[in-house]
Amino acid sequence: SGAPFDNERNIHFVQKAGFNKIAYNDSLLKSMKNTALRQLERFEESKEAKLLSYDDIAKATEISAFENAVIAPLFGFRNNVDYYRKTSCINFLDNIQVPTLIINAADDPFFDPTFFPFEKGCDST
Repeated sequence: SGAPFDNERNIHFVQKAGFNKIAYNDSLLKSMKNTALRQLERFEESKEAKLLSYDDIAKATEISAFENAVIAPLFGFRNNVDYYRKTSCINFLDNIQVPTLIINAADDPFFDPTFFPFEKGCDST
């Protein structure tokens, strides 16, 4: 996978109707939910499990809802949008001090194909 420049923007491409939704959102989400629910049942007395809602995980129909139900509470984010904003690498590009090669496929279904941060010194050549 490529560099997640803007996760808030990119989530819309993963959940977009059509192939992306079927291949990525639906199948990936099913796997993530199954894993999370199994772990929640297995470690139900743990402090981490107490942060989660079985029902919220089970009823998630999009990756963003799963991230709101699991990722955000487990890692201390207010919600999925807070998670996207704080983990998007565009926020860190200005602090890179050495030449860095960032490779993203032009047709990566997880990323907005129209967005590349040229203004941050990234070059597409």
